[in-house]
Amino acid sequence: MNYLALIPSRIDSLADSGIFYAFEELSLSGIIICVSLFVLSCFSWAVMITKFRMIVKARRQTEQFTEAFRDCRNPLNLYQEGTHLTGTPLYNIYMTGAAELSYQTTGSVEADETFHARLTSAPKITSSQMDSVGNTMDRTIGESVLQLESKMTILATAVSGAPFLGLLGTVWGVMDTFTSVASAVGATSLKTLAPGVSSALLTTVTGLVVAIPAMFGYNYLVNNIKSMIATMENFANEVRGEFERHFLDHGVSREAIVGATPSAKVAEHPARTADVLSHAPQSPQTRRVSAGELVATAAAPSHHVVRRATKQSRSGNGEFAFDEPDRDGLES
Repeated sequence: MNYLALIPSRIDSLADSGIFYAFEELSLSGIIICVSLFVLSCFSWAVMITKFRMIVKARRQTEQFTEAFRDCRNPLNLYQEGTHLTGTPLYNIYMTGAAELSYQTTGSVEADETFHARLTSAPKITSSQMDSVGNTMDRTIGESVLQLESKMTILATAVSGAPFLGLLGTVWGVMDTFTSVASAVGATSLKTLAPGVSSALLTTVTGLVVAIPAMFGYNYLVNNIKSMIATMENFANEVRGEFERHFLDHGVSREAIVGATPSAKVAEHPARTADVLSHAPQSPQTRRVSAGELVATAAAPSHHVVRRATKQSRSGNGEFAFDEPDRDGLES
């Protein structure tokens, strides 16, 4: 059977269908609405295709970049090597965090030949400096989210607005049809109403044709963008954990404060020292001193050592109670 011979007849039957008849009978208001829906459809399809290609590329490069980062022993190796995977937002998060960490440790963001030597000889950073690195990565996440969600309002407008715009054309066309029928002279029939009603219903069909693909595309893109945002947040936490493990100074330990006798340790960490001393047993003879007096006492020269100190159980002002030294023993 020759199916090619049936093509002309099929085309003729399609030309005689109601859609082409409705197009031929469109009024001026129907033409304006159909053109508006066609323009909206072009914009929505452009957004869907662009976002779909961007997400596919981001997924592929996200897997590559995550694997490359986890294979590195030093979290700044990729920054030093100058790896480029700009298709994934994880790359921007890592590069901005690594650049801020490089600035906090070495005072420069240049990853040249001397970067490894400068990084090795640089001291570890404090918690406040590490917070600055984390804030930089969080800001980059926000910028990446805005970029992923850009132009999504066009799809949302197509999903929610296209059916209503088509319905407006239908109501308008039906109103014009009945107005022409009312002003006609003589009897009217369905054959008289058919052209106006069919052209009016065409705008609703056009609105649904625009909205249905936009709805599926919008739902698909929103779910993928949410997944990408979760991936970015998890990766930022992972990067920060590696940065803290390699470059964060975790401070003086409790044992070091208890065992340290020089007054410089007490003056450098007064609050930490007071917290350690607050767990010592209480003495009957005590005297309240503040944290400031603790620093002044530690800095002043003295030939006796405060042996025991406790925090008063009813003191709410952050003061501490120290044993009063034996004045007779000091005078002797």
